[in-house]
Amino acid sequence: MTEFSNAIGRRAFLAAAAAVAIGPGCARADTPPPGMAARPGLGAVAASKNILFGACSRGLLPEDGPLRIESDETFSALFKHECRMMTTEYQVKMPNLRPRPNTWDFDAADLLMDYATANNMAFRGHCLLWSSVMPRWFAQEVDASNAESFIIDHIHKVAGRYAGRVISWDVVNEAITDGDEAADDGLRKGPLLNLVGPRYLDIAFKATHEADPKALLCLNQDAVEYDVDSQDYRREKTLGQLRRLLDAKVPIHALGIQSHLEPGWLKFTPEVLNRFLDDVAALGLKVFITELDVVDRRLPADIPARDQGAADAMREFLDVVLPHPAVAMVNAWGLSDRYNWIEDSGMRRKDGRRSRAQLFDDDLTPKPVYQVLQDGLNAAPARSSALTLLP
Repeated sequence: MTEFSNAIGRRAFLAAAAAVAIGPGCARADTPPPGMAARPGLGAVAASKNILFGACSRGLLPEDGPLRIESDETFSALFKHECRMMTTEYQVKMPNLRPRPNTWDFDAADLLMDYATANNMAFRGHCLLWSSVMPRWFAQEVDASNAESFIIDHIHKVAGRYAGRVISWDVVNEAITDGDEAADDGLRKGPLLNLVGPRYLDIAFKATHEADPKALLCLNQDAVEYDVDSQDYRREKTLGQLRRLLDAKVPIHALGIQSHLEPGWLKFTPEVLNRFLDDVAALGLKVFITELDVVDRRLPADIPARDQGAADAMREFLDVVLPHPAVAMVNAWGLSDRYNWIEDSGMRRKDGRRSRAQLFDDDLTPKPVYQVLQDGLNAAPARSSALTLLP
């Protein structure tokens, strides 16, 4: 559909579908999961320390039925209780938002924005550019002669639509890598780098600031948490790109550290991560923990042992990041195993058992990893100020 021609009709249909599902004359009443009222939400605990806590939107817009906000009332109640921020998952990534060059579908993102606004949540956009995940039509439509204008126009349209309402944008996702996928400067090879060179980052951040000058702009990066050579390289090249952008007066405010933790695989050294956080903070940037979860594919099959392994991995990570004053945001990549991205990825367990990567289980019961996060937030020193939109 085009951006405007069908948006009103489809949203009206979706609203009608939701009304039918609830029933005529029935008020919306979320059903809280057992025990929820007896504990403060993580968002409230984090806010007491001027840390912003939230989660990505998985579970609020299920793909296996009508696009309907709050279709799982109990999960929705949990999300509202625990989160002070919502982050989009796939809804504003280019292939989903723009299935054809001149076809735009903002419906899902608009519904999530409405949900966040109605529930007094900050809204976080993920992500405007990701060179590894581009539409199939991109190569036929974009070349070196129009790539810069394409980036600017795309970002102006997306970020401009929600201007003044987004706390933070992941402007570029996973820009730095290692091995054969990396150029000499560590930037990930791909269509954006091929067509524009390293300047595609500069162009993207400047365009986002032009379109949404109040949003905090973030470079979101994966695989920088562990003490191995490949991640040493990524940390070094990430710092190099951050320095380059700042030297060029590019508007950037934060580094996002994804934090998909994988116990049983790589060595974790607290001093290494803490030194990296210090290096980022020395540049005058905030640090956002953007995609926190525990990938449990290498943990035991036994559920109590697996949950304890996940909790231990979370604790050693949070013992570094939560005391650090530069860390201003924690965003979980999902909230419950009921809606678990890992089951749709190549990171599933080989024994066929379902992943338990999230803070709550399928029944929306908090797991040991939840208690570790709550304890860590309670123990964290208060930041001097909370994250807000830029003046």
